[in-house]
Amino acid sequence: MTVSVRRAISCIGVYLETYVESGRLEEEWGVLFDHVRGLRQADQYSLDARPTKEEAEAAINGAGRFINRMEELIRDLRQAC
Repeated sequence: MTVSVRRAISCIGVYLETYVESGRLEEEWGVLFDHVRGLRQADQYSLDARPTKEEAEAAINGAGRFINRMEELIRDLRQAC
């Protein structure tokens, strides 16, 4: 069974929303993920997408913060088990 990247990314968004709704994750992370997902989609499927240097740097910085927060969430979830 093959899972498309598009479908996998949608699943991540659903999981994030679940954690936001349960209070385990701040809403900003779901918003950031949706924003970056939109940028990725525009880049992949649009001929007009031309991110600026500042947009690229902001995305990279946001990705680092996102990874750190997801690692923290995973640790918290493991401790709750």
